[in-house]
Amino acid sequence: MWGFMSPFGLATVVLDLTHELSLLGASLFGLVTLSGGLIVFTAIRHHQRQKARPATKTTPAPRTYQKAA
Repeated sequence: MWGFMSPFGLATVVLDLTHELSLLGASLFGLVTLSGGLIVFTAIRHHQRQKARPATKTTPAPRTYQKAA
């Protein structure tokens, strides 16, 4: 709770942002959790695609090189 006092004893203004700040904190925590989950999901999917990719085959050598060998 934040309190603001004006000079010379005028009215005191009190702002109670407890409820709004708790909603903001919960929303921020949810957003960070969702972002972390999406990063982990993307990394796992990328890793699985890299493993599933077959090795590239080399091109066969021309016949002249095969005769020389």
